[in-house]
Amino acid sequence: MREAYLSMLQFARMKRPGVLTLAGVFALALGAKTASADTAGVNEARAAYTRATRAFDAGEFALAAREFARADQLVPSNAAMEAALEATLRADDAVLGITLVERAKNRALALDDRAKKAIDHVKETFANRVGRVTLPCDGARKCRGLVDGAEVEQPLVPVVVRAGHRRVRVLRDDVAADYDIDVPAGETVILPVPPGAQTSPPDPQAANPEPGVTPEKPPTPVGESREETRATGFGKAMTWTAAGLTLVAGGLTIASYVDLRSQRQSFERGACGVGANASVPPANDCHNRATRGQNAELRTGILLGATGALAITTAAFAALRPFRTTVFVDATPSSIAFVAQGPLP
Repeated sequence: MREAYLSMLQFARMKRPGVLTLAGVFALALGAKTASADTAGVNEARAAYTRATRAFDAGEFALAAREFARADQLVPSNAAMEAALEATLRADDAVLGITLVERAKNRALALDDRAKKAIDHVKETFANRVGRVTLPCDGARKCRGLVDGAEVEQPLVPVVVRAGHRRVRVLRDDVAADYDIDVPAGETVILPVPPGAQTSPPDPQAANPEPGVTPEKPPTPVGESREETRATGFGKAMTWTAAGLTLVAGGLTIASYVDLRSQRQSFERGACGVGANASVPPANDCHNRATRGQNAELRTGILLGATGALAITTAAFAALRPFRTTVFVDATPSSIAFVAQGPLP
């Protein structure tokens, strides 16, 4: 029955790429009537597809994306994945879009070309708008998590969230903790275990890994600290651009200073100054020489100031490039979490 269901999905997919048409829904309904041994999962997936198609045709793309994703979760298929991804793009749902990308990456079903193109489009559109949060559920007997009030379906895996300020509540065994965190785009924020929560004993296999296997970096225990590379400051391109502008301004300043000295010497040779030799008659263009000298002096002063400002800016850019800093973890309510760099898949 599952194979018949997937065949009908593929038929509807050929009718209109990405979403099921009314003809496809009719085919699913016909299959429901003729299926005497259909499983509950396939029936539920068919119902989800029907709701998703109606929502999509009505322009309710957020609902359609959730229902298509639900149907794909129950009965994975390339047609379901492509429909769900297209709906997330139209609904501008970055979190669900990247969640579907990770789902497709981690399951055994081989992706066809159309599904791969849809995945690449979603990654290109949403990857820079989301991050991930790792909840402190490892080793807990029971654990729940809420991000901005929404229940986390799979608290044991990193949760995809929108980048920016997030409020997270974790219920680990009998201990509750709240976290106010900032999630950088493309990075993972690892929350510390709340104080008072029981933790599982250390894994001897993790303490003595097999040769050639690099153990994962464990979360920071409460009250300790760890150095983490923060993606803050300015990149190399901006730093080198500022340095280049500083060199150009410095060269112009030197050239202007040389011209200023030349104008001053010309003014003095023309016996135009107040302390000039009285035996030498002043030049006829003393006023012009004085004007040129004043202009050169003003220009040199402006260039000197600009060079100094650019030099300070370059130094600031260099100092604010990504650096290693020690972040102290305090797992109290409204605690600070530390950031672990890592691009989204």
